Amino acid sequence: MNPILAGFIASLLAGLATFVGALPVFLPIRLTHRLQAIALGFGGGVMLAATAFSLIVPGKDAAISQGASPMNAALIMSINYPDLLRAEVWVFSSPLSHRTS
Repeated sequence: MNPILAGFIASLLAGLATFVGALPVFLPIRLTHRLQAIALGFGGGVMLAATAFSLIVPGKDAAISQGASPMNAALIMSINYPDLLRAEVWVFSSPLSHRTS
């Protein structure tokens, strides 16, 4: 198959999936709490997979290609993780998020 045609078909399918996923927002469809939870869980899983396959693995490969050992590449990739956790805690415990007025 022609790679341009394959890319076009894949992009078209991704666009159609995005359209179908956005239908509950645009149509007056009432989703049950359980279905909303399932959809949010699926979306979160997709985003975690995208992070792993599109960011973490290429970052590790780039660090290795620049001369780092696999152990050092993992260390470089994970060194900022505690800072990210602190930022998340700060955002969710911000005084602004607890205002009642």
